[in-house]
Amino acid sequence: MLSGVQFCATLDQVDALNDLMRKPVLGLVLRIGWSRLRGFSLDVLLPAELSLDLGNGIRTTPIKLGITTKPSAQLALSAGLSLPVANSSDPLIFSLMLAANMMGASATAEMQGWLHKPFGLENVNIGPVIGLSIGIIYAQFVSTGTPRYVLRYDE
Repeated sequence: MLSGVQFCATLDQVDALNDLMRKPVLGLVLRIGWSRLRGFSLDVLLPAELSLDLGNGIRTTPIKLGITTKPSAQLALSAGLSLPVANSSDPLIFSLMLAANMMGASATAEMQGWLHKPFGLENVNIGPVIGLSIGIIYAQFVSTGTPRYVLRYDE
């Protein structure tokens, strides 16, 4: 019984991406798949050297652009984020995702790991997994101006 199929390809240089990055970009990966669970999916994975340096030691992982068709058509942009913390050798690691479909849009951030002594507070630790999500249902937002918030904490 077939549950899914996937094809991957590494693309040669794309002129538009080279122009955007102002340098040759090699190693762009295109992944196309279909499964009963996810339906059709298309992912574009940028090469590792296209991680963004946002300054002060803050760096992203390679950015991923994806399109899925189940449960509804959705466009998503995701990346990881490494955030250095004062007085700690280990950075905070975040997973970030922006997603949009025909009904609404969402932004999600999830911190993985422990933040010890935040703001210099002794005996205070935050973690190991904390998530924050904000979603907008277009029709609700137009009529009320109120987005939907979700704060999640997992032990």
